[in-house]
Amino acid sequence: METTEEISLVELFHILRQGLGRIIVTTVAGLAIAAVLTFVVMTPKYQSTTDLVVNDTNSNSEQVDQSTLQANLTLLNTYQSIIKKPVVLEKVIEETGVDLSVQELNDMISVQNDNNSLVFSVTVQSTSPKVSATLANSIAKHFSEEVKRIMNVNNVSILTVAEPAQGPVSPKPILNLLIGAIIGGAIGVIWQLIRYATDRTVKDEAFFDEIGLPVLGMIPEISDKEVAESRLKSLSSQKTSEARRTFRRRKGGED
Repeated sequence: METTEEISLVELFHILRQGLGRIIVTTVAGLAIAAVLTFVVMTPKYQSTTDLVVNDTNSNSEQVDQSTLQANLTLLNTYQSIIKKPVVLEKVIEETGVDLSVQELNDMISVQNDNNSLVFSVTVQSTSPKVSATLANSIAKHFSEEVKRIMNVNNVSILTVAEPAQGPVSPKPILNLLIGAIIGGAIGVIWQLIRYATDRTVKDEAFFDEIGLPVLGMIPEISDKEVAESRLKSLSSQKTSEARRTFRRRKGGED
């Protein structure tokens, strides 16, 4: 059983080696396509994050009891819903002057928080690092104000202010180029295997050994040069024979 697997691997290696040029071409093509998409087609995206915390500023007690903590955790889900509502986003658009609809701005925002944590993060992603930071900070500001007005509580504080990102979060050049090369190489391998599987020509006597048939004869492969030389010799031989026949006829006529 081990011998069969070893032979199969050897045969596979031989098949792929025969199509090595094709595999290299498809790999380079995949790399080139990935490069064009990454550096020409795709627009760099930048994101900035501001952190907010839910606290109990209305309580005079220095210690927050379990019921208060649980109430704040419950409010956190409500706050995360409010933060992306038009009541907040319309004020953000008005203040920053961005040319965006409420829905477009909504799609640029993501809100996350850790389990059992009163801290949650607001992240804005756009094509400009400065715009991302400006929008994130404006959202945090107007959200805090609207929560105080709507919920009649003052328990949301801005923990960290968003800063412009130093570099884009997407696209990722190295990852994209690697994926492009892998996909291109895989296409080349599959192409070569399909060509081999659909090829019905007999290339050597090993094929007959595998199916148990005797070899009756072999026709050697002739290069183009050998074919040309053979034709030249044949043509020369024909001309010589013709000349001899002509000479004999003339000689017979003289006799």
